[in-house]
This record gives sequence, structure tokens and C-alpha cells, in this order.
Amino acid sequence: MTTPVIEAGVDTWRLLFKTTREHGAEVTKLGRWSTHWIPALSLYCVEGHPSAEGLCAGDGLIGAYREVCDALDGELGGYEFRGISRLDSTATYRFADGRKADLLLRTARGSLRTSPDYALPSSSSSSSAWATSR
Repeated sequence: MTTPVIEAGVDTWRLLFKTTREHGAEVTKLGRWSTHWIPALSLYCVEGHPSAEGLCAGDGLIGAYREVCDALDGELGGYEFRGISRLDSTATYRFADGRKADLLLRTARGSLRTSPDYALPSSSSSSSAWATSR
């Protein structure tokens, strides 16, 4: 039996734009999004929910991007899209039995504790202990 998905999509993202803006507050609001201006890099970061109504489906991201650009046109004038630095996707599942959800969480937590790829180095270990052999 498959677990039903209640909702799935992008919760938040962070878009990067190069601009010639020379001044302005470092952190501001742009509509419903938060922005961060990094003058030394001429980088303007826009962060928030792509959809005002909840999770944004993949096919809604283009429209959300255009909405950000429309807001930027009034704020910056000239800019160049440099990429997505963060995109948080999520899915909500409904378990028929709460014990199955609990088991999934306990298993995931136990796997992280015992997996050599995720083991934390001891205080005497060098930083190379973080590397994995994949």
C-alpha cells in the first residue's frame, strides 16, 4: 500500500540577482519576500515563499519567478539572474496508522546515528573525518 501524499511542492527559495545598485538597506522587504543586499558582491538576494497560498507546484515556479522579476523591476531597474541558492521542497504524507509515522522517524534517526557517512568526528579528529568515500 502506498502512502498518500496530501501536498507537495516548494515551500521557500532564495534567488540571486547581480545588479549595479550602489546603496540601500542591507535587509528589506520586497512585497511578501525578504531581500538581502550584499554590496561587495553586487548581489541582491530575494527569499521567501514562491506562492502566497502555500506550497508551490513545480509548474508554478516560472510564474512565481516572473512575479519576483516584476517586483525587482520597480526596485532595482537593471539586474541579471544569477541562480537559485536554496530551494526547499516538501511533501506531506498521511499515515493510516500513527505508529508507522513514529517508526519512520525512529528509523531515520537511528540510521543517521549509525551511518558512517553522517557520524560526527570526535573532538580529537581532524576535519578530514567529515569526508566520505562515495
